[in-house]
Amino acid sequence: METKESNKLIAEFMGDEYQNDICTGSDYHDNVWYRELDKSYYAILYYNSSWNWLMPTLIKMVSLNEYKEFVDKDPYGHLYMEGDVLSAFSTTEAYDVNLSFESIYKEIVTFIKWYNGNK
Repeated sequence: METKESNKLIAEFMGDEYQNDICTGSDYHDNVWYRELDKSYYAILYYNSSWNWLMPTLIKMVSLNEYKEFVDKDPYGHLYMEGDVLSAFSTTEAYDVNLSFESIYKEIVTFIKWYNGNK
């Protein structure tokens, strides 16, 4: 899936809304996203490049009961984080996985596709 489509999928999961032809103050915007989290408008989604955008998505994902069901279907094919998601980045935890931004981004996209198909 292309990055633009993956970002769109994440945005919809996070409650962001796509809007056409809007005015914000004195600025005219064509085809922008209204990001619910910070109540702002963006022409570009940064889920694929910013921890500030991706971490709230990760926290939302792991807090859903469906995430455990998703992982249980294939426990070795997915990352698994519960409780404090930051522990997944620890070098001292028993299940040290040292996750990369890219691996988390891909896991989120995979989960949302599964979630949308099963809710």
